[in-house]
Amino acid sequence: MKTTTIILTIATLYVPTLIQAEEKKNCAAKKRAAALEKFDADGNGELSEEEKNAAKAAMAKRKAAFIAKYDTNGDGKLDQKERVAAKAAHMAKYDTNSDGKLSEEERKAARDAGDGFLGKPHKAKKLKKKAANS
Repeated sequence: MKTTTIILTIATLYVPTLIQAEEKKNCAAKKRAAALEKFDADGNGELSEEEKNAAKAAMAKRKAAFIAKYDTNGDGKLDQKERVAAKAAHMAKYDTNSDGKLSEEERKAARDAGDGFLGKPHKAKKLKKKAANS
């Protein structure tokens, strides 16, 4: 009986971790496929050094444009208040059901518009609290 209880407890705790790992793996695979589709100029199914450099340059350009848009103090980087403002603007634009978080469809709309938020969503609440305290 004790052994069964222990095994069930371990399984109950471990299964959600496995599911999250699989979802993360699927998300990474989708991102790789999208990058390959966008930057594989010769269509050979792999990114050459030149194609990788083009992808890196495109990401750097996108990041620079994002920073320029929200860098209100002109220091070339986003401080906590600027990140909170950027996140708020992003949420206001794409949180169509006003639930305070982006659904998969809302995130897809942002990505499709080329407006994916560069911050990490799980850090947004911490940033908001820090900005309020400063």
